[in-house]
Amino acid sequence: MASTNKILDEDLQEYLDGRLEGIRLYRVIAYLRAHPMKAATVGDMRRQDEMLRLLGRETLDEPIPARLTAILKNSEATQETARPAAANQEGQRPPAAAAAVVPVPAKSWGRLIEALAASLIFIVGALSGWGVNVYLTPKPPSEMDLVLSETAYAFSVFSSDGNYDLPYAPDRYDEFSAAAEKVFSRTIPRPDFSADGYEYTGARIAPAMSRNVGYLFYQSPKGDRISVVFWASKMDPDRMPISRMLGKVAARAWREQGFGFAILGGGSGDILDQVTKNAIAYYETAFAPQ
Repeated sequence: MASTNKILDEDLQEYLDGRLEGIRLYRVIAYLRAHPMKAATVGDMRRQDEMLRLLGRETLDEPIPARLTAILKNSEATQETARPAAANQEGQRPPAAAAAVVPVPAKSWGRLIEALAASLIFIVGALSGWGVNVYLTPKPPSEMDLVLSETAYAFSVFSSDGNYDLPYAPDRYDEFSAAAEKVFSRTIPRPDFSADGYEYTGARIAPAMSRNVGYLFYQSPKGDRISVVFWASKMDPDRMPISRMLGKVAARAWREQGFGFAILGGGSGDILDQVTKNAIAYYETAFAPQ
């Protein structure tokens, strides 16, 4: 039993890293379905990994403050000025002996000291100012990034095989619509993606990041699956979709009136972009004031 647990722990770590495939992937997913507490722990670990990744990306995107950039440029300029002439008029190096006896002007030493001081100021400033700003008070991940991280994990579990069970089958959409109205205080219509090669297969409502999230699932004849994901949001509408790759799940997300939306899938990016374009147009019309 201990050996099984050890192998399972290794499988879970590889699952979090997105390195599991085939029967090993399905075995882990089946295990998580049968052990809700372990699935919750794995979900927490995935969210922590995603938050660290997002924080790291924002750290790399953090611009160097202008005052430190100016110090660095002044330092480089000072070092250029401090360099003694290294070539004669014909562009050749002076003889080594001549170079050895060229005295270093006192001003050059002063400039060199200034350059070193400027470099020291840059390092200290980076550690005490800019560095503190980036590492001690980093910008938190956005609401959308956090929700996408959680829903991508849920999507990979819910749609892991052809026998996934959904509380609301296609013929129970009216029941789902009524349940969604109770949870979200409004009906959420279902877009038709048959022209894009996807048929509706069912729906569910599940918690994520201390909020309820709705899932509308679709599947192509080849078995590719996508999902329309939605949640209540107080952020302003923004119909310019953002793209995220969360493990093996691709996401396209945007905001509509009072809601965040996303298309999740693992298929072609071009198809996902086309479905997203159609979904944005559909919900913009559906949410327009009557």
